[in-house]
Amino acid sequence: DDDDDDDDDDDDDDDDDECAVTDDEDESASTESDDDEYDEFDEEEDKVPKVLTNYEEMNMTFLYYSTRHCLNREAFGHLLELFSIHNPEQSEATSTAKLRNALGECNIQLHDVCSKCNSLFPADEDIVKCPVRNCEGLRFKGPLSQQYQQQRKNFFASTPVENQIKDILERKDILKIILKYKQKCDNQNYIADIISGELYHSKVIDCDLLSKRIRISLLFNTDGVPLYNSSRVSIWPVYLVINELPPEMRFSKQNMILWGVWQSKGKPNFLTFFQPFVKDMIVLEREGITITVDKEDYNCKAILLAGTLDLQAKAILLEMMHHNGEYGCATCEEPGIVVPQGKGHARVYPFRNNAAPLRTTDGMYIVSQIISLSIKLANHTKRIIALEHFKIGSLTVQQST
Repeated sequence: DDDDDDDDDDDDDDDDDECAVTDDEDESASTESDDDEYDEFDEEEDKVPKVLTNYEEMNMTFLYYSTRHCLNREAFGHLLELFSIHNPEQSEATSTAKLRNALGECNIQLHDVCSKCNSLFPADEDIVKCPVRNCEGLRFKGPLSQQYQQQRKNFFASTPVENQIKDILERKDILKIILKYKQKCDNQNYIADIISGELYHSKVIDCDLLSKRIRISLLFNTDGVPLYNSSRVSIWPVYLVINELPPEMRFSKQNMILWGVWQSKGKPNFLTFFQPFVKDMIVLEREGITITVDKEDYNCKAILLAGTLDLQAKAILLEMMHHNGEYGCATCEEPGIVVPQGKGHARVYPFRNNAAPLRTTDGMYIVSQIISLSIKLANHTKRIIALEHFKIGSLTVQQST
């Protein structure tokens, strides 16, 4: 009888386990269903066959050949002319203008930088002398007599983000996904994402479809990547993402926004690099763009809310001392002390009863103005770029992996 009772108890335990497993399965199923809601967009696009026509394949072949061998515009035009001579039946279809129309136009703006003072040249390329007083820098390679050849030497490239944002938001069901995800985060009683934070709600106005008004926020990232393994040349791309997209869609390649690329030996001069970047972000915040969804026009404004960088890139961007140097903390004005560690030394930040004052955007900006007048200070930072609504605390640190 005791054995029978034990068996009955075991059966009860098995039933409880089965119920527990069923509950877990229900929870996981509900979680998966939530995730699947945002994967429908990717699945629908994957079902569309990506087949190129013969004309598109021919254009892509020309494009690949030109990029593979770094052909300039003149050499590329000669290649198309040579092809037309040997293929007269397709001569009308092969021209630089028609190829550009078939592949789409990418508006790339080149910004020339003075090699002596790191200032930007005006957009007018007829101005070849550096506009800074007492600077003798020239815009193009060679002496003044060869400036008409317009061979660039120091420059970086940027591309308008308005068209990229417009392309993302006008895709099928993207606006619905954004509104649904915002509602989901608002209904939670904890911080689940960046759009749940206090800073977000204080700066970003909710979308109002009835008044044809859409508000989004952006997150930027930049970091240096060596161009070759045995070269000092590196590139620094600046990427943007839309925070209102769910994380699994936010960081996908098709939703990443490229603003610009800096290529040089060593680190970029962010005071120069970010001048047009800040201007573009201000235009997006104040004027916005017009998007069309389901034959309805909406005004969309975007605010640059935050940036994510590693410690080295953050110090370069803020033009302050690195994290292992004196006054290298971006949070407070604690100088730290150097102590022996192993075979070398390390900078540590000891606990103090009287804590150092916290850094502020206004304080760092004032110090940068003083330093710009060539007055040396023993601590703090150099110069930073001030952007409306963008504070020092908005620069988060991304741990290196």
